Amino acid sequence: MKNDKYEFLYNYARSSFDDELQRFKNIEDKASKYISLFSILIVGFTALIRFSGSSLLEPKNIIDWVTIAAVLITYISFISSWSLLFRALKFTDMPRLPLDDEFLLDYKAKSLPTNQYGLTVTCKEALLLAREANTRKSQFLIKAHSEISISVWLLSISLVFLAVSTLIKEDINMPENNSEQQATQTQQQSTQPEPDFDATPPRVVMVLDHAIPESNKGSETLNESKKS
Repeated sequence: MKNDKYEFLYNYARSSFDDELQRFKNIEDKASKYISLFSILIVGFTALIRFSGSSLLEPKNIIDWVTIAAVLITYISFISSWSLLFRALKFTDMPRLPLDDEFLLDYKAKSLPTNQYGLTVTCKEALLLAREANTRKSQFLIKAHSEISISVWLLSISLVFLAVSTLIKEDINMPENNSEQQATQTQQQSTQPEPDFDATPPRVVMVLDHAIPESNKGSETLNESKKS
């Protein structure tokens, strides 16, 4: 005979267990999204550091040293956050309801209310194990979220110091570049050759306006005709 009381109890226990399994999936999904976004952030920051790496390799003032320290601390925070996210994604054994030959034999030998009550107790034990695993993952995810917040603040500070360091070096290099250009122009002017003042200038050629100049051969022919 069907007993709605134990059927309701089993359905309630099974629903609670399924909710805990769904919570496990949500934690995994959130950790995966955090890792994807965080990876893009790290790649972008690394590209920026490589772009301005030449200036950081040769620190010349206190701003450069502070910038290097801020960048190093930011990377340490990145590594810490990434480690927490990966630990939140660590593979974990999760409980499941049994469905093997032993369970089928027990199911046949017992009545329906007994089986429902037994599965209710099993769901309760599985729920406690799943909740314990989810709690560990949630703690890693909460710590990672706090660490990411710190990383973002450190990233902002590093970007500010990078900008200030770049501006200071541009201001210092501008007078040097101007002096180098002036020196180059002076050197070019000093290396230009002087003219030879004793050289013979080209001969002036007289040409009658609006007349076709006669060639030497034509003049000789004209003179011979006159003589004859």
